[in-house]
Formats: sequence, structure tokens, C-alpha cells
Amino acid sequence: MSPGFTPGDDAGDPVLVYDTTLRDGAQMEGISFSVEDKLKILHALDTFGIDYIEGGWPDANRKDEAFFREAARIRLRKARLAAFGRTCRVGRRAEDDPSLTALLAAETPVVTIVGKASIRHVKDVLRTDAEESLRMIRDSVGLLARAGREVIFDAEHFFDGCVLDRVYAIAAIEAARIGVRHIQGTFNGLGERCGNADLTTILPNLVLKLGARLSIGREEIAQITHVSRYVATVANHHYPESSPYVGGMAFAHKGGLHVDSILKRQDSYEHIDPEAVGNARRVLLSDQAGRSSVEYFAREEGIDLSSRPEASREAVMEIKRLEGEGYQFEGAEASAALILRRILGETPILFELVGFRVIVEKRSMNGAPISEATIKIRVAGREVLCAGEGTGPVGALDDALRRALVQFYPEVQDIRLTDYRVRVIDEDAGTGAKVRVVIDSADPEATWGTVGASENIIEASWQALIDSIVYGLLRRGVRARDTAAAAAR
Repeated sequence: MSPGFTPGDDAGDPVLVYDTTLRDGAQMEGISFSVEDKLKILHALDTFGIDYIEGGWPDANRKDEAFFREAARIRLRKARLAAFGRTCRVGRRAEDDPSLTALLAAETPVVTIVGKASIRHVKDVLRTDAEESLRMIRDSVGLLARAGREVIFDAEHFFDGCVLDRVYAIAAIEAARIGVRHIQGTFNGLGERCGNADLTTILPNLVLKLGARLSIGREEIAQITHVSRYVATVANHHYPESSPYVGGMAFAHKGGLHVDSILKRQDSYEHIDPEAVGNARRVLLSDQAGRSSVEYFAREEGIDLSSRPEASREAVMEIKRLEGEGYQFEGAEASAALILRRILGETPILFELVGFRVIVEKRSMNGAPISEATIKIRVAGREVLCAGEGTGPVGALDDALRRALVQFYPEVQDIRLTDYRVRVIDEDAGTGAKVRVVIDSADPEATWGTVGASENIIEASWQALIDSIVYGLLRRGVRARDTAAAAAR
């Protein structure tokens, strides 16, 4: 942060935000951004309001070279794009160093260079002395500054360096002629080894808790959950659901006592309003749920319990019974919503299953298995038989069911399965163990989860699949087809 910064003080320049998701975040194990991925994240971070976006190391690989070529054609709304590199090499003039030449060729308005601020690294890594290291820093910064670039100096290992040799560490940053005026991190803490400072936690802390004067304000912070999830999706990286602001668990309440408390006073168990960071309160239905949990959940789902107040008690009992049999409704709230609607008699019979068959065939030792399914359903007295294929038996069953349903409910085409997870519940039972299947689904407006449990994985999958499609169709306003409508198709 800038010298003399006091949270909530309006005097002086605002603290700026420097994001290195596209460079250091890309160095995290398991992360591999394509050029298109990096351009998408660049746009998202710029729209959010980040001041500096570090795009990569143009001298490191062709992918980053291509990124900077493409990025040069984009007119950013606010952010200043930075290319990252190092100082000139030991014994080499800055003007003759190919790494610095590549940084200038990237044609970014900002260049960030890393230099050694620890005498240990100077001696043991660079294999030179303090005088040469300071010369490398001065010459490199000078070359870039004369070329009209804004230069940011990354004083590597500065704090450890201060412990070892404070005089050299301070001399390193003085050689770069730099002032400290920004905070640096990555979205979702992505980064090499254990990651970086997580901007999804730091920024809300500064803006919402400390009242700090940043270039990013409350309006932008209200979008931070969306940006966080977008970055995770593009990175194809596990989302940090336990993150204190943007995580799905941050405002999730499970115990009935907790739910009853937040209904009376929100801040009894929530440190901020979830909407301030674009997140949402969630009430988890489980064997620990009480009537308050069910009643709150019903309101969120648009289910009216006023005509049958006892329905919440019946739902609690049914959920506890099913959890005792291996079901789990955390992350499968759509199945819980259907339980409530069935108790209220509000779930129309969209179709009846006549029967299905699933075949998995393997024709050679090294060949991939082939999965096929046939299914017969009845809608308003009319029966239809369809076949489907998939990479696995559940995929084949899903394909067959959709082929059958689309003849009556074309809205099923808007529903897609996005994830499929299986967990063995009682592992000691071996191959006879009960399994829990959770299916995540989505339509153009929302996502939802459903659950099934059985000793047979196909049966457990079928339960979750049926709930997924029924919930999705009801969401889209579908009602059971009458005989005349069915016959007309």
C-alpha cells in the first residue's frame, strides 16, 4: 500500500490493484491457459475494474507472445496491461539483453521486471555481487523508462532480504526509484506452489470492512463473486467454496438454530450482507434441519406452505428418513424442493416409466466399452419406446430418456447435465455397498443439483436423473400433457 495509508482516509491517491492471475496464476500446478482463455479473463478483470493486469512473460513462450499480440488490438476500459520479465543478465548491457527487447516488443504501457532484493539470491543464484545486481536493476529500469514505459519493480524476496542484509534490500528498491502504492494478488489465490494473496478476500476486506480508499468501490465489489467463478470456470480449476466472501459455503446455514437466528437478525451468523459481494444465502436441508430451515427454503423456492403448515414438519421427517438411507441434500436442493412439492400434491405426473434396459458391451481387450439404453415411457396414455447411446450407461440412459420426452416436452432440450458424481456410502460392504449419486444440471437461467441413493449405481443415477429433468421442466413452466395434446404430436 502507499506510504501513510490509513483505512478510511480520503486524503491522497487511492490504493491501486495489481492482478497477476494471467502470469503467476498460470504457473499453478494444473493450470494451463490458452490464448483465448487469457483474453477472456483479461476482459473480465478489466470490466471488474482492476487497475493493472499482468498478462504474462513475452520472452517465456509463444503462447504469451501471441496473447500480447491479440491484447494489443483490444481497447481496455480501465486496466493498464503489464508485460512481465526480469532485469538484464549478469555482465550484459540492458540495451543488448533479449529479454528486455522482448518486453519492449510486447508494446504494453506497463512493464514489470523482477530483480533480486535478497543478498542470498544475488550471491547464490545470480552468482554475482551486490554492486553488479544494483547495476542490473538501474540499467534495466532506465532502459524501459526511456522507452516511455511505466515501470513496476518486483523486489523479489524483499522481506527475507531485509532480515539478511537490510542495507542491500533497501538499496535494491532505491536503485529502481520506486514508491509503493498498490496491492498485488490473484483471483481465487491462483499461483505457483501454495498460491498468491487472494484478491477475492483482500478487496472485500479493504472496501467493506476497513473502508479503504481504492479505485475499486462497493459497486464493483458486488460483482466479485461472479468474476471469481468466471475465472475458475475458464481456468477449469476447483472453485474455493470455503472462501469467506465468494465461496458457496460462506453464507450457507445448516443447523436449525442458526437458520432461526438469521431469520430474526441477519448478522447473528453472517459477517456481511451476501449481496454486497454478489453472493447469496443458502439454507442446507439435512438431518439437522428444523422447520425454520424448511420454511425459509420453501420461500426461496417459491413454494407456498400457508395452506398446509404441517407440510414443513412432514418434509423434515422425510428428509431425515432419506438421509438415514444414504441421501444427502446439500448441493441437491432440487430434490428437496420436489419432496416439498410432492407432500403438497403440487408435482404433476409428467410421465410414467414402463421400463428401461441398459447394456454395456466390450468387444475386445483394448477396445472401449459401448453403452446402449432403451426406455419406454407413458405420457397421457400414449407409450413411446426410444434408444440412446452414451460413453457410459448413465449417459446412454439420459440420451434415451430425452429422445422419448422431447416428443411431448420440447423444453427438455434446454436442460443439460453439467456434472455427475458418485460416492460410496458404506465402503466396508464392498461391491454391495450403497452409493450416492449427485447430478448437477443447468438451463439458460439457473443451475441445480439432485440426488439418488441405492445399492445399484444405475438405480441411484436414475433417481437423480429423473429429479433433475422433472425439476428442470417445472422450472420452465411445463405441466403434464393431456391426452389430446399428446395424441396431437
